[in-house]
Amino acid sequence: MGPRILTPEQRRIALTMAALGSILPVVIVTVDDFGSHSPTFLVGAALAAAAPVGSILASPHRRWLRWPFAFSGLPGLTLLQAETGGVGSPYAILLVMGMIWFGLMASDGELRAGIAVTIACCFVPMLVIGPPAYPVDVGLATTLALVNCSVLLGLAATTRQIVRLTDRLRHDANHDRLTGLLNRRGWDDAVDTHFGRKPPAARVRVVALIDLDQLKKVNDTLGHDRGDALLCSAADGLRTTFASTGVVSRLGGDEFAVLVLDRSEAEVVSMLADLRTETGKDGAFSAGVVTVRAGDAPGGVMRRADLALYEAKTTGRNRTCVAGEPLSQALAHATRSSEASPTDRPSTPSSV
Repeated sequence: MGPRILTPEQRRIALTMAALGSILPVVIVTVDDFGSHSPTFLVGAALAAAAPVGSILASPHRRWLRWPFAFSGLPGLTLLQAETGGVGSPYAILLVMGMIWFGLMASDGELRAGIAVTIACCFVPMLVIGPPAYPVDVGLATTLALVNCSVLLGLAATTRQIVRLTDRLRHDANHDRLTGLLNRRGWDDAVDTHFGRKPPAARVRVVALIDLDQLKKVNDTLGHDRGDALLCSAADGLRTTFASTGVVSRLGGDEFAVLVLDRSEAEVVSMLADLRTETGKDGAFSAGVVTVRAGDAPGGVMRRADLALYEAKTTGRNRTCVAGEPLSQALAHATRSSEASPTDRPSTPSSV
């Protein structure tokens, strides 16, 4: 698992928990009988208090800045044990605070390094410095190391399982189970993201709505299994054709949507024509294409694309229509006819 990238809300929560669970305990033990603490103790307290805040605020991608904070907290907490009993010090248990951070926040590499550092903090001072600052007690040091590593690994395992489940739920919420493409929710999120950005002046965005012409016939005559196969085949074709240039989605039933970036309207029409040639009669589809204009809202773009698709379906099917400005008289007539008599509009193939 890579380094955790926190949202602003998650960062605020992490800072709050760091203040309550790490900084406040260190401040309490430092202020208590402040005058009796050695300079070593005070340096350790400063490192232990700064470490969680610095590691949370530092960018997870700037390891040279993140790591000094992440790993300085453990030696800092170890300094609190100097001349207070070593691993038998009442402050030794505070090493668990560092384990909580590593278990919840660390990447795989940081986790392994954290285990090594905490074991070193338990044994190295008493073996290298020794009494009186760090009395030798191998059994107690071993117990402290085991407890700390158990907390770290337990939290890390739980956190990673939660992350995997969250990623899976997020994927399932935004993707169509049959085709693996984005579903309607995923499409709306992606479109809102792209439309929310202010693109470079030269950037072109084109939306295409696609309906399969033969799905209802296939479902009725050959069964829904063959209909599902047709949907998957269409999804694969759209993914191969457009995924590298934009966003592909199955909106529902037999309707797909594509947002193409940095391709002209004519190029998208040509790509759809090539795809239509490859799919053959069974994979015939109608499409409506529209270029996104400056200031367009997603809803307006989708309405224009839907009207172009409707024109394609009412003027022969298995073709692509481009939404003009103004719309053609045929499209205007088709729209008025559908509003006046909804039953005249061709039926949409049933959902699968």
